[in-house]
Amino acid sequence: MEITDVDRPRKKMSRIRRACDTCNVKRTKCDGNDPCSHCSRMNLTCTYLRKEKKRGRASDKYPKDIKKRKSKGASSTGSSAPLVQNNVEDTQSTPDKWSDNNVTKSAGNTPLSHLADNVRFTNYRPVDVVSSVPHSIEHRPQRAPLVPQVPLPQPIISPEPITTPALSPMGISQLLSSIGSIMNPVYPVTPAADTSRYPLMLTIENDLRTLGIPLTVADELLEFYFGENDRPCTNVFSILRPSAVLSGKRPLHPTLLLTILTASTMHIDHWFFLGSRRKITYQMMYHMIQDRLPRDPYRLSYDELIAVIHVCYFQPWLSYPKDSVQWWRLACDTVRILMRQPPLSPDEEFKEEQLRAWWAVYILDRITSFSFNMPLLMEDTELFEVYMPCDELFWIKSADAPIAPEMDSNRRRFVDYNHDVARGIYGWFLPLAGLMAKLDEYKRAESSPRQLQSIIFAQHGILQHKILEMEKSFEGQTLLPNSDAESFMIDLLYAKYINLAIGFITQYIHSHAIISEFEDDMANDGYERLVSCVEVLEQILKLEPEMKRYPFLAGSFLFTTGYAVLQIINDVDHAHPTKINKFKYLVNTLVCVFEAVFIQFPAEFMRTLRNLLVRSLQDCEKLILLTDHMEQFKINAQKRKQALSAYSWLPETGQGLAV
Repeated sequence: MEITDVDRPRKKMSRIRRACDTCNVKRTKCDGNDPCSHCSRMNLTCTYLRKEKKRGRASDKYPKDIKKRKSKGASSTGSSAPLVQNNVEDTQSTPDKWSDNNVTKSAGNTPLSHLADNVRFTNYRPVDVVSSVPHSIEHRPQRAPLVPQVPLPQPIISPEPITTPALSPMGISQLLSSIGSIMNPVYPVTPAADTSRYPLMLTIENDLRTLGIPLTVADELLEFYFGENDRPCTNVFSILRPSAVLSGKRPLHPTLLLTILTASTMHIDHWFFLGSRRKITYQMMYHMIQDRLPRDPYRLSYDELIAVIHVCYFQPWLSYPKDSVQWWRLACDTVRILMRQPPLSPDEEFKEEQLRAWWAVYILDRITSFSFNMPLLMEDTELFEVYMPCDELFWIKSADAPIAPEMDSNRRRFVDYNHDVARGIYGWFLPLAGLMAKLDEYKRAESSPRQLQSIIFAQHGILQHKILEMEKSFEGQTLLPNSDAESFMIDLLYAKYINLAIGFITQYIHSHAIISEFEDDMANDGYERLVSCVEVLEQILKLEPEMKRYPFLAGSFLFTTGYAVLQIINDVDHAHPTKINKFKYLVNTLVCVFEAVFIQFPAEFMRTLRNLLVRSLQDCEKLILLTDHMEQFKINAQKRKQALSAYSWLPETGQGLAV
């Protein structure tokens, strides 16, 4: 008699650890086949796409097993085990994260028989390995990738391998000490190898020795600062000309040179600055700079002024953003004094450098005043007779002397400037800086604010029209190389975003506070401006995923954009799936931008706003799924509003982003 599939007894199903996606969701017993029997019976799609999560905890017997292995290893090694342990403690005393793993850690936690397999010390000279490594290997540090790997020195290979019985206890001690010195990232170099390619490094040679930075590494820091494609995000003003500094034509004050190296130390990916060494090094460098810079503007030299501009800009990386206020005031007071003096040199290149320094302080004044809700220190009238800087591409990549601004028909004074948008920080942000001065005046005006508002909107419209014209002309431009064209496009997008943000802020200033009582009506013109801001941010993120070009300049305006989105979400009074789905686009884009900028500019307000945006979106999704979540949503919205109330632009009590 033939037995059919129906008559055949069915195998009992049981859950396994690796179930298919469908059985995992439905909590159905799964046999783990592809396809599984459950999905085959039910005609379901059987997939194994999800990532498995690690669950469970270590057994209670696990520490006991380690103790047993340790005691067993100690009994097998006899009296030599304490000697090994003492040496390991010496090698682990250095504050280096490399000594926490790999060789030294395995040497301290394993018996001597296992040490031979881990260290492979048969290829080392046990006595003279420390003295031989520095004089036999020339260390040439290379710029590390995003995930740096330390090129460890290769050991001296003995012509005849040394066997284990030939090592005395003293030899083992010296061997472990040598291993600790090799794992130390402070690689010693010979005096012949530790020479600089730039003579100006000799002016701070003693400081570099105090910091423990070899001259070869200092050369790489200087080259990284003036790099074309990859440079520190604190070098945004491009005051110094790379060709003049690197060729030795432009001597630098020791304090200014130390400031340049500090800016590079904070951002370079280099094997020398692994672990906590980076932070320790640039904090030591900052204390040196802080002690040497005079606080009297009449005693501050021109080179020291450039150093102050740098310190004011990278101060948020060192402590808190508002700590830069003292340097900001010092820079503005010093510029007024130096502008009244004759040029320090008749050279046109140096005169151009001075122009860029004056405008750098002007830009810094605008962004610092807006960020911390403080009055401007420099008026536009103080720079009416100052010429605009030359082309950014010519200044950075060429070594030719610039034409005197009086002889160049394309150069205008600030009073005659028609707010054209060009490449570089001075080309795209100076028109916006003038607009920000009007915004500050409008915030603090006690009478006739409508007239000021109309002036701001008029300038905003002119700038928006010029930016769109530049974008159209850029589409058909084929003369520039791809890298320069892409860089110019990124500058235009930053200008477009900040211009939209200024117009958006101006439209919703009430009672001298920024972004208050914003309406969540999607047909409102303000909502369209907000969506336009986020769309431009998305374009910037596609062209520059790391957002490392202008993180500090864009940070304040990013906050106002996220602030407005949070206000819309907090005012939601019912579950509206269409509206909430539109919020998802705004929140997800802003979260990606905040996370990218936070890596370059680790400010606390960035972290706070990013977390609030994520939680608000989670609340909205629960509002759709759960019918009784409205009450909890209002409680959470009130908490978010309370957290945002710390950031205020009120004229007397508001401190802006300085929280």
